Amino acid sequence: MAFFVLSSGQDSKRSNPTAERGATEGVSAREVREVKRLYDVAQLKNDASWFERTFAEDYVWIGPDGVVVPKAEYVRDLKSHDLTWESVEAKDMEVRVYGDTAIATGRFFGKGRLRGKLLDERQRFTSVLIKRNGRWQIITEHCSKLNP
Repeated sequence: MAFFVLSSGQDSKRSNPTAERGATEGVSAREVREVKRLYDVAQLKNDASWFERTFAEDYVWIGPDGVVVPKAEYVRDLKSHDLTWESVEAKDMEVRVYGDTAIATGRFFGKGRLRGKLLDERQRFTSVLIKRNGRWQIITEHCSKLNP
């Protein structure tokens, strides 16, 4: 009889499989999509202040070649115009929200310059966001090169 009670208790505590996959719709998912849309707008405008507000203090970007770029370096490159974008576009973005954490994945296409060197980026990206004090902050991103 004890086995039955234990078994019944475990069944009642099982998670909802849909919830385990993360929410793809709802207010939080829309907010994250908006943050990612504004990210592209800020890149085109070289709006370093947007990134100062939206990147967490411990933000890091990890590039396709393994390079790690912390928030301060990214913002500095935008402010100095060492990094400029002529075009940016995110495609096929999917967002999953797990409480105060969200993961956005998709494809990124951008043309610009970094310290005078031409950029023609085709990447698959993963962005991790957390909600702090009522607003979403990006804490890390990773990109992998896509074949042309």
